Amino acid sequence: MCGFFLFVAGILIGTAIQTLVAQSPAGQAGVRLNHVAISVPDVAQAVAWYGEKLGFREVVRNSNPQGQVR
Repeated sequence: MCGFFLFVAGILIGTAIQTLVAQSPAGQAGVRLNHVAISVPDVAQAVAWYGEKLGFREVVRNSNPQGQVR
């Protein structure tokens, strides 16, 4: 019987911790995307497509001194 109570207590404590810790902070969206890097043949076309179709915005572009995407 003691094992059953420990099991139930573990479930309740785990649920409470999950609810308190896993929730996103106030004022932030529930799902966030950190970063994505994709290799494509035409960068301008890919940026336009991801912006128009998915609503993504380009944050950083790594370029070499000649201005080419790397």
